[in-house]
Amino acid sequence: MRTIALAALVALGLTPPALAQEVPASAVSCHFVARVYLNFSNLTAEVAGYITDIPGITDSLWSRTPLTEQNAFLTFRSDKVELISVAANGVVNPFHVSAGTFNIYFNPNPENDWSNPNSSPTSKTFRENRGRRSST
Repeated sequence: MRTIALAALVALGLTPPALAQEVPASAVSCHFVARVYLNFSNLTAEVAGYITDIPGITDSLWSRTPLTEQNAFLTFRSDKVELISVAANGVVNPFHVSAGTFNIYFNPNPENDWSNPNSSPTSKTFRENRGRRSST
């Protein structure tokens, strides 16, 4: 009986929307590819990239194949951040990055052009994250 009821709902198009699968709190939140645009003349930087995988999301994060930065649905970009020099440690020259904002964008019809980071993303921000970051 349950199978017949489910089949009827599917046939009528009354199935619930797909939901993300549960992921443990300790899991990696996402995987991404990014480019850093450094400006050494004024010690600032910007980061732009695209999200390649989110655990628990089974649908594709690309609009078509091949899977490239041009057709990624989810992109992100930081605002300009300040690079603050930290004392060198041997051959490692670390720097501290000032607090800034990362905006994540969803574009249902992506045509990203990463040779010009101002061309992408063109859609509305749906997630913003502020905080301090350190890098080497």
